[in-house]
Amino acid sequence: MKKLLLLCLLFPTMAFANIRVISEVPRMVTIYQKQCELKQVLVDNQTRNGILGGLLGAAIGTQIGGGSGRDIATVVGAISGSNIARSRTQERLEYRNICTEVPVTVEAGKIVTFEYNGTVFTQIIE
Repeated sequence: MKKLLLLCLLFPTMAFANIRVISEVPRMVTIYQKQCELKQVLVDNQTRNGILGGLLGAAIGTQIGGGSGRDIATVVGAISGSNIARSRTQERLEYRNICTEVPVTVEAGKIVTFEYNGTVFTQIIE
């Protein structure tokens, strides 16, 4: 390759006379770009309301009875409070930024096929 470069510098017309370009095509590559879009999403607070309802029901249940009856009332209050809170969930619409990775094809240089002294070469030129 050094000899070819030296010949090109010393005898530019002679060196290039032996090169014949066979083809030259764009080099296409696929890259991934993040594309984001603001969308409305339905959101509910079911889990948080269920936990708060269960805690409130347990707190009320501890005020009832005594001994093992109090323990049972606490458990029943926690289950009842959780179920009541879940049945009264509040759904609302929120705007959220939803992003996805999208494949995009772009040109990244050229692929050149050429012949030099009877030998075919392919080179990527960026």
